[in-house]
Amino acid sequence: NALEIEKFPVTPERLSALIELVDSGKINFSTASQRIFKEYVNHPNDDPFHIAERMNLIQDSNEESLMDFIHIVIAQFPDKVVEYKNGKVSLLGMFMGEVMKLSKGKADPKVTSKLIKDELDKS
Repeated sequence: NALEIEKFPVTPERLSALIELVDSGKINFSTASQRIFKEYVNHPNDDPFHIAERMNLIQDSNEESLMDFIHIVIAQFPDKVVEYKNGKVSLLGMFMGEVMKLSKGKADPKVTSKLIKDELDKS
């Protein structure tokens, strides 16, 4: 915005609220930096959590709902499950991408990745 730092609309204290959302896992860093921060600069008195809610960007960390997506994806790609079990661990990314599509990008990547791996590693 070509402003001097003293005139920047988001104070350090207000910015810490956005950082806390990332640290708590409610939003991911790229969402915070690319989407919410821009909105926050335009509306610095808004709460970043409310901005994220309004933009429908809060991540889903609920393991039960994530497992529903994971089971659907695993059922859709039985051949890829076999390949994974035969050592092609790079397929984790494909499974992750499919879960993200089903969740419309709301699945918490850290939680989801661990759940997918755990599910695929079951005998």
